[in-house]
This record gives sequence, structure tokens and C-alpha cells, in this order.
Amino acid sequence: MATQMVAAQLASMVWNNPSQQQFLQFGGSSGSQLPQIQTDVVLPSCKKKAPPDTPVKERLFIVFNPHPLPLDVLEDIFCRFGNLIEVYLVSGKNVGYAKYADRISANDAITTLHGKILNGVRLKVMLADSPREESNKRQRTY
Repeated sequence: MATQMVAAQLASMVWNNPSQQQFLQFGGSSGSQLPQIQTDVVLPSCKKKAPPDTPVKERLFIVFNPHPLPLDVLEDIFCRFGNLIEVYLVSGKNVGYAKYADRISANDAITTLHGKILNGVRLKVMLADSPREESNKRQRTY
């Protein structure tokens, strides 16, 4: 995972104009080296996460190209819009989800992050289909 992050940063530095980039430090333990995020996105300050048992008002679907970002970086990025309940990745896929306790926070995340590049990884951020809609889809017949 660390080698992917270094490779993504190097690729991003080669392809992007460094004078337009903003370097941000993200949280970690006091004794460890903090990961750097390279992006041209202006992110809001960190906000407190919502408790895990909070009802989900909006779910976002996230697509990563060429590979997913580390989970701790994703949590730090998506919590900046407030009311984040959880961010998780789908194992073996370049996709993940973010759950929000507030629709406005989720819409702010979409507006700010959709189509942007973070550490050489392009993000597509959109509203996820609700589980109720997915269960109403026609069943496959094999």
C-alpha cells in the first residue's frame, strides 16, 4: 500500500504542474510520519465524525482510477464535510462508499471532490443507489 502511495505521488508530480498544487498534512499518531496529500482541491478543515449508530441519510459511491486511496486518507478527506459516519472500500475493486448523517454534507463532498485528483488518483464521487432500490431490481435468471 505504501509503495502505491509513493508511486501515485511521483506520477502526480510528473503529470501535474507543481506550482498549482496544495500540500496538506493529514492526521496520524504523533510518532509516525504523516502522509502527504497532493491535490489542487481546497478542502475545508477537519470536522468531527458522526457516531457509528447514527441513521444514514445519504450514501456516496466512490470510484478510484487507477487504484483506491488508503482508508485513513479517505476518512480524513471525507470527514472534512461533516457528519461522516463511515468510509469503506469494496475488497478487490476500485470502488468504495461513504455514509453521511446529513444530505448537505454529502452534496458538499460530491461538489468538491467529483472529478478531482488526489495523490495521482482520480475520484468519481456520486450518490449511491439506495439499498431499497437495489432490492426492487429484477432478479437474474441463470
